[in-house]
Amino acid sequence: VGYRYYDRKKMDVLFPFGYGLSYTTFQYSNLTLSADSMKDTDTLTVSVDVTNTGKVAGKEVVQLYVGDKESTVFRPVRELKGFEKIALQPGETKTVTMTLGPDAFEMLTLDMKRIIEPGLFEINIGASSEDFRLCSLLVVQDPVHPEKDFRPAPPAISGMLPVTLKAGDAITFPL
Repeated sequence: VGYRYYDRKKMDVLFPFGYGLSYTTFQYSNLTLSADSMKDTDTLTVSVDVTNTGKVAGKEVVQLYVGDKESTVFRPVRELKGFEKIALQPGETKTVTMTLGPDAFEMLTLDMKRIIEPGLFEINIGASSEDFRLCSLLVVQDPVHPEKDFRPAPPAISGMLPVTLKAGDAITFPL
């Protein structure tokens, strides 16, 4: 049984794919995608800042995973599409940049043809397959209807909430 089985069943594992130990800690910030929507022929550049927040030098493997939110065939929940190992001194920050070509979004159809299915994809950056630090959404456009947006509509409740909320505020609304 591979880690993808556990992902699909939402089961915890002792050591997730990509897991590692370190004598220091790392903070991820500023996830940036070159676009939030792309054609099936475009490339996507993903960058993230990683900071060593510990007291000793260390190495971190920054991992990039892609997940298709709605596929017409069975696909893994997430697939590793890029990684980079960096060394950081205490307090040092480095920007890691990875490029995803169209093949990062490809899938095999039931008749074994490679296609890029339009839709919503999740881009996750983290230290392992279970330790995602940052996430963003990307739309791969439908070539027939490029204006179609696959992002879910905001919840209807959002218009009913007060403009400002503080932690601990109570909210009541009719069901």
